[in-house]
Amino acid sequence: MSRVVVLPTLEAAGYHRHALHADERVWVEKNCYIDICIEVVHALGLEPLAMLPFVAAIDFEGDQWTFFKPPHDELRELYGLDFQELNVWRTLADHVQEHLAAGKLISTEADAFYLPDTAGTDYQRQHTKTTIVIQDFDLEHRRLGYFHNAGYYALEGDDFAHLFRVGVAPDPTFMPLFAEVVRIDRLVRRGPDDLRALSRALLGKHALRAALRRRSAVDHGRGAVLLSRLGLRDRAPARRGLRARGAAPRVAGRRRPRAGGHGLLGAEPDRQGLHPQGGAVRQRQARARRASHVRRDGGGVAGGHGHADRAAAVTRLGFESRFVRLEPLSLDHVDALVAAATADRSTFELAPVPRDRAEMVAYVAAALADEQAGHALPYVVARPSGGDLIGSIRFMSLEWWTWPPGPISVAGEPRRADAGEPPDVAEIGHAWLVPGAQRTAVFTASALHLLAHAFDTWRVHRLVLKTDARNARSRAAIERLGGRFEGILRAHLPAADGRVRDTAMFSIVRDEWAGVRKRLESALGGPL
Repeated sequence: MSRVVVLPTLEAAGYHRHALHADERVWVEKNCYIDICIEVVHALGLEPLAMLPFVAAIDFEGDQWTFFKPPHDELRELYGLDFQELNVWRTLADHVQEHLAAGKLISTEADAFYLPDTAGTDYQRQHTKTTIVIQDFDLEHRRLGYFHNAGYYALEGDDFAHLFRVGVAPDPTFMPLFAEVVRIDRLVRRGPDDLRALSRALLGKHALRAALRRRSAVDHGRGAVLLSRLGLRDRAPARRGLRARGAAPRVAGRRRPRAGGHGLLGAEPDRQGLHPQGGAVRQRQARARRASHVRRDGGGVAGGHGHADRAAAVTRLGFESRFVRLEPLSLDHVDALVAAATADRSTFELAPVPRDRAEMVAYVAAALADEQAGHALPYVVARPSGGDLIGSIRFMSLEWWTWPPGPISVAGEPRRADAGEPPDVAEIGHAWLVPGAQRTAVFTASALHLLAHAFDTWRVHRLVLKTDARNARSRAAIERLGGRFEGILRAHLPAADGRVRDTAMFSIVRDEWAGVRKRLESALGGPL
């Protein structure tokens, strides 16, 4: 076998690198790994800017800043790129030939001493480990086309021979280099709106991770040291901290997730702000909710440590019965949701049901961001057995209480404060259905599926339902489910029509669950 190449039209001489690597950038090169990811994505005709939210979670590790790398699961979700470690049990040249012939790229560590693109720094001067992605390999003529740092390059001759140890004296101390296979046969080419929405959802996840980490550091008595190192005590140190981190903050600025209200039967506005009149209110809510979304006890907000372990107890499940199918929400559902939300809007006057595709993309992305943060489990509502999609519903505002340390018993059941427990409180909200499915078994069965999971699997102590106090249709639906009216929260949230609304609060507690289940199953003619 002579030459094997994955992207045959790619030529080093005429390659145009992505704007992130333009000469006018303060940091043209970021680090070897993110640089090759940027250029590989760019060469495949995709937009690498969408992968950058992960830099929001960069941290100081005590003696250095995090070596930032795009998470492989996010590259897979955004673009369909699949990075897998390569078991180098033969010569690297053998592996490269086989996998490139199969249409896969190879990412591998390499010695910059033999990379001509590093002339003036490492090339023929010093042995330095770096990472390249190989896409063009010609063993017979000893030529190589590879991504490295801020571009795409070619090398040949002795440099090729030394990189792949072809014709060089055996070295018993040589250890195989780390390498990865990069599959590109499952690429996902998302539209700009979808890609932007998914990237924003990832940004929300990473910003939340950073906030929780900072809160945890404070809770454990390390906050003063960390804040000092981060330069957050005054503005001047903050500027010094940005310079110390190098390229990362310049690759993608830090942004915080926004939060807003939700409600049953779509009675509250979306987190991304479908109605701009409520923007200032949502910003104030975001500040408050960032301080209260993690865990609560009787005296207020508890520390954020332990949240990730507890959130891990919340898993993505689908539900189906003879009345309805609940499928975990994804961006693939956007078009079907748009069709359901726009066909007949006669009952959505007080509901924040998205009005067009752009709003729906933002709506779905916000729900997925909440899910990734461990706050929600969103679903689409569909007819059973592959029928039409007719609405949406979700678990949201999941709460973990602070229990006394060690094993305890609550209502005869064990609870541990230091284990990966399911939530203590859940809310069912953002529920909306096409008018033809309202006041039918579809809604009753949808709610019953989630209620049963909350009380029987998670063993929650309280299930919350809330809606705009003006929304008589939604309030009646909640009461039919068995929700007990608790009162009105005045001037609580921005409403779907842009006003500041009062919220009608309802709940079902564990002691009431058996009776609620019996009534709902009776209404459906039997168990699900």
